Amino acid sequence: MTGSLSIAVVTDGRAGIENQALGLAEAVARLTPAEIAVSRVAWHPLFDPLPVRLKLPAMLAPGSDRPFPKRGSPWPDVWIGTGRASLPLSIAARRRSAGKTFVVQTQNPRVSPDLFDLVIAPIHDQMSGDRVFEIIGSPHRITPERLER
Repeated sequence: MTGSLSIAVVTDGRAGIENQALGLAEAVARLTPAEIAVSRVAWHPLFDPLPVRLKLPAMLAPGSDRPFPKRGSPWPDVWIGTGRASLPLSIAARRRSAGKTFVVQTQNPRVSPDLFDLVIAPIHDQMSGDRVFEIIGSPHRITPERLER
């Protein structure tokens, strides 16, 4: 797709978590042409207990997708991370892309929303700030077309 957005979706692969990130990515793709690439990640058990700020991509478990572009390849236009496993990677993507990627984190990241371009959190998480967009419920993949099937 020439002229389309590239969207990276990064989750731990659990259905409920991935559903939120894909729901948001697919909603964007309904508004403008977009290519969606999904990365499923897990932290090596030795490093999983570490705080978010200490985790490095090299600490991902074997078998995890590598969510960052290869050296010399372009960064995605939009990065959507959902869930605890995606947090360090979303923070790193914002920094490493040097402003080329708009980084969105869904759910309450339990770190400063200023580490992301946008946090989309359910209203029950009671988050606020210039970078926080509160919604009722969670992003999802249910559309009128899917309900009609």
